[in-house]
Amino acid sequence: MKYTLSILSLLFLSLCISGCPGSNPSDNSGNNDELFPSEKNPFSLYGTVVDSNNVPIADAEVHYLFGNSLVFPKTMHFQKTNPTVFISFGIAKQGQTTLRVYRFGTRKLVATLVDTILPAGQYSIFFDTKDLTNGMYVYQLHAESLFVQKKLALMNPDLSQLSQTQPLAKTEGTGKFQIPFSVLGIGEEIFYTNGIGETLGSFTLDSISVVIFQKEKPAVLVEGFSIDPNQNLIRTFTIK
Repeated sequence: MKYTLSILSLLFLSLCISGCPGSNPSDNSGNNDELFPSEKNPFSLYGTVVDSNNVPIADAEVHYLFGNSLVFPKTMHFQKTNPTVFISFGIAKQGQTTLRVYRFGTRKLVATLVDTILPAGQYSIFFDTKDLTNGMYVYQLHAESLFVQKKLALMNPDLSQLSQTQPLAKTEGTGKFQIPFSVLGIGEEIFYTNGIGETLGSFTLDSISVVIFQKEKPAVLVEGFSIDPNQNLIRTFTIK
C-alpha cells in the first residue's frame, strides 16, 4: 500500500560533529558512561491508539518525524536523497578496529560496519539505512586507544518507505504504547547538512509528529505536537 505525504518528499540525514571523550576501546557494547544528555531523560510518551468509535487498535505501528506538524526550520534544505550514508574516519596505526551503530537511548545494536584489523589510513564506510526507521542513532569507533562517538539523525518523510521499516513501537491489545523520550532524542541539538556534507544549521528537537500505520485497514495518522522534556506525556491518537 502506498502512503503519500505531500509536504516533503526527500530524505534528511544529519551528522552531529560533537564527539565524546575516550573510553575502553575493547568494549563492544554501547557505553553507558558516554550517554548523551537526553539519553538520561526518565520520561516517556504514553499513547493510546483508537478508531473513530473509540475502540482500541492493536498492532498499529508507531514511527515519528522531527517537528510539530511537519514544520521544519525554514532554512533547511533537503538535498540528500539516497537512503545511505558514508562514515569517514582515520586511524594512526594498524590495529583492531570496530565501527558499530546503536539505537539512541536504548543502545541496542543496529549494525556492525567494521570489525577487523585495519592498517593506518583514511576510510569511508558505507552504511545502508533504508531499513531503519526515523530517529536518532549513535555510532562508535574503537581503534587501539581511539574512541569516537557521534550522533546520527535519520528522517525520511516518505511514508511509503517509512511503513516498510521496523517501528519504534507497536500497540498492545489495549491500543497502548510507550516510547521513552530518551529514544526520541528530545532536547538534542540536531545539525543538518546539504548533499555534500556541509553543515547548514541546527535546531533543538522539542517537537515531533507521530506517524501511526494501521496496515490492516490500511490507514495512517500523522499528528504533531510539542513535548515538555520534564514530564510524561499521555495522549490518545484517533485513526478515522
